[in-house]
Amino acid sequence: MVTPLEQLHAPADLVAQWRNEAALFRRRGALEAAATLEDCAATLEQWLDRDQAPDWITLAEAHRRSGYSVAHLRRLVAAGRLTSRRSGQDLQVRGSELPRKPGRRPGPDLVTPALAMHR
Repeated sequence: MVTPLEQLHAPADLVAQWRNEAALFRRRGALEAAATLEDCAATLEQWLDRDQAPDWITLAEAHRRSGYSVAHLRRLVAAGRLTSRRSGQDLQVRGSELPRKPGRRPGPDLVTPALAMHR
Protein backbone atom coordinates (compact mmCIF):
# COMPACT_ATOMS: atom_id res chain seq x y z
CA MET A 1 0.00 0.00 0.00
CA VAL A 2 1.41 3.36 -1.03
CA THR A 3 1.24 6.18 1.52
CA PRO A 4 0.38 9.59 0.04
CA LEU A 5 3.34 11.96 0.19
CA GLU A 6 1.49 14.44 2.44
CA GLN A 7 1.14 11.70 5.10
CA LEU A 8 4.89 11.18 5.36
CA HIS A 9 6.22 13.12 8.35
CA ALA A 10 9.98 12.62 8.11
CA PRO A 11 12.54 11.62 5.48
CA ALA A 12 12.95 8.27 7.26
CA ASP A 13 9.27 7.62 6.45
CA LEU A 14 10.15 7.94 2.78
CA VAL A 15 12.95 5.37 3.21
CA ALA A 16 10.46 2.93 4.75
CA GLN A 17 7.91 3.67 2.00
CA TRP A 18 10.44 2.95 -0.76
CA ARG A 19 11.50 -0.29 0.92
CA ASN A 20 7.86 -1.40 1.21
CA GLU A 21 7.25 -0.58 -2.44
CA ALA A 22 10.45 -2.42 -3.42
CA ALA A 23 9.24 -5.52 -1.58
CA LEU A 24 5.93 -5.32 -3.44
CA PHE A 25 7.68 -4.97 -6.80
CA ARG A 26 9.96 -7.89 -5.95
CA ARG A 27 6.98 -10.12 -5.08
CA ARG A 28 5.39 -9.23 -8.42
CA GLY A 29 8.55 -10.02 -10.36
CA ALA A 30 9.57 -6.44 -11.19
CA LEU A 31 13.14 -7.00 -10.03
CA GLU A 32 14.73 -3.98 -11.73
CA ALA A 33 12.16 -1.59 -10.27
CA ALA A 34 12.65 -3.19 -6.85
CA ALA A 35 16.42 -2.83 -7.08
CA THR A 36 16.08 0.82 -8.10
CA LEU A 37 13.83 1.64 -5.14
CA GLU A 38 16.11 -0.25 -2.74
CA ASP A 39 19.08 1.72 -4.05
CA CYS A 40 17.19 5.01 -3.63
CA ALA A 41 16.21 4.06 -0.07
CA ALA A 42 19.80 3.12 0.80
CA THR A 43 21.14 6.36 -0.70
CA LEU A 44 18.66 8.53 1.21
CA GLU A 45 19.28 6.60 4.42
CA GLN A 46 23.05 7.04 3.99
CA TRP A 47 22.57 10.76 3.42
CA LEU A 48 20.37 11.08 6.53
CA ASP A 49 22.89 9.15 8.64
CA ARG A 50 25.71 11.35 7.38
CA ASP A 51 23.98 14.49 8.55
CA GLN A 52 23.22 13.08 11.99
CA ALA A 53 26.65 11.77 12.98
CA PRO A 54 29.67 12.25 10.77
CA ASP A 55 32.13 9.44 11.40
CA TRP A 56 35.67 10.36 10.46
CA ILE A 57 37.80 7.39 9.43
CA THR A 58 41.26 6.96 7.95
CA LEU A 59 41.76 6.14 4.29
CA ALA A 60 42.93 2.66 5.30
CA GLU A 61 39.62 2.05 7.10
CA ALA A 62 37.72 3.62 4.18
CA HIS A 63 39.48 1.18 1.85
CA ARG A 64 38.48 -1.75 4.05
CA ARG A 65 34.84 -0.65 4.25
CA SER A 66 34.32 0.40 0.65
CA GLY A 67 36.52 -1.99 -1.31
CA TYR A 68 38.05 0.90 -3.27
CA SER A 69 41.81 1.45 -3.24
CA VAL A 70 43.36 4.21 -1.14
CA ALA A 71 44.53 5.86 -4.38
CA HIS A 72 40.97 5.89 -5.76
CA LEU A 73 39.64 7.31 -2.50
CA ARG A 74 42.28 10.08 -2.69
CA ARG A 75 41.06 10.87 -6.22
CA LEU A 76 37.47 11.13 -4.92
CA VAL A 77 38.67 13.55 -2.23
CA ALA A 78 40.58 15.61 -4.81
CA ALA A 79 37.48 15.72 -7.03
CA GLY A 80 35.36 16.93 -4.11
CA ARG A 81 33.22 13.78 -4.05
CA LEU A 82 34.25 12.88 -0.47
CA THR A 83 34.46 15.27 2.46
CA SER A 84 37.88 15.09 4.11
CA ARG A 85 39.96 16.56 6.90
CA ARG A 86 43.46 16.18 8.26
CA SER A 87 44.17 14.64 11.63
CA GLY A 88 47.88 15.08 12.13
CA GLN A 89 49.43 13.55 9.03
CA ASP A 90 46.44 11.31 8.32
CA LEU A 91 43.77 12.20 5.82
CA GLN A 92 40.31 11.24 7.07
CA VAL A 93 36.99 10.95 5.24
CA ARG A 94 33.41 10.59 6.40
CA GLY A 95 32.53 6.91 6.54
CA SER A 96 28.89 7.71 5.85
CA GLU A 97 29.83 9.17 2.43
CA LEU A 98 31.79 6.17 1.21
CA PRO A 99 30.83 4.57 -2.07
CA ARG A 100 30.59 0.79 -1.89
CA LYS A 101 31.73 -1.56 -4.61
CA PRO A 102 28.71 -3.59 -5.73
CA GLY A 103 28.64 -7.04 -4.16
CA ARG A 104 31.67 -6.27 -1.99
CA ARG A 105 31.70 -7.08 1.69
CA PRO A 106 34.30 -5.58 4.03
CA GLY A 107 37.40 -7.75 4.10
CA PRO A 108 40.49 -7.92 6.25
CA ASP A 109 42.47 -4.74 6.68
CA LEU A 110 45.66 -5.35 4.70
CA VAL A 111 46.46 -1.69 4.03
CA THR A 112 47.09 -0.42 7.57
CA PRO A 113 50.04 -2.74 8.30
CA ALA A 114 51.56 -1.92 4.90
CA LEU A 115 51.20 1.84 5.44
CA ALA A 116 52.66 1.57 8.94
CA MET A 117 55.79 -0.05 7.52
CA HIS A 118 56.44 3.02 5.30
CA ARG A 119 56.21 5.67 8.01
